[in-house]
Amino acid sequence: MPRKAKPTYETEKEPFPSRLKDLIEERRITQQELADVLGVTRQAVSLYATGQSTPDIKALEKIANYFDVSADYLLGRMETRQPENIEIVKSLGLSDKSIDMIKGCGSPDIKFAGIDVFGKKPYIERPLLDILNLFLESHHSQAFLAAIRIIISPPEAKGKYRNVAPYYAARQYLSQAMECILAEIAQKEGIDLSVYDGLFRKSFEREQQNSNRNKTR
Repeated sequence: MPRKAKPTYETEKEPFPSRLKDLIEERRITQQELADVLGVTRQAVSLYATGQSTPDIKALEKIANYFDVSADYLLGRMETRQPENIEIVKSLGLSDKSIDMIKGCGSPDIKFAGIDVFGKKPYIERPLLDILNLFLESHHSQAFLAAIRIIISPPEAKGKYRNVAPYYAARQYLSQAMECILAEIAQKEGIDLSVYDGLFRKSFEREQQNSNRNKTR
């Protein structure tokens, strides 16, 4: 395709050249090696990487197949690199890394290991996907994530100083939300967490009361 009229310092920032350069660097290949795969000259690949030229449909398909990414990703229409994740990203907004993590949690080779403080069960195995489901199904999981959102957000300016009060409140709320999540899971799974030195006793008792109240309705 003909070269673009825009200067290189503008076109190289566009999605396709920017992502192509990243993929070339990650794969640790030269422009000549990619050119050999595509059946074009090295100069053509150089123009692709600077945004001065755009590959035709066939060349774009070859690039996508070679790097195992979607054409939509190359063109900046989608953030996911992996074609099989497109529908998941569209419906849930998860990143490729998040999707890979969730898939990894379902692997039978990855287990949750814990130690019973009383020594009755020195090794407790549980698939990580089970733990993830229990967490997401908890009524307090959104509160937990909301607290993290506050903590990682920069505090608002208040005159010369930063208003850090929400940050400290969120830290305390994060701990409380985690206790509530564990207590809710324990109630659901029939686990008595109140024996653990009273660490979760209040949260456990509160969840038990809520459960009993719901049963009587």
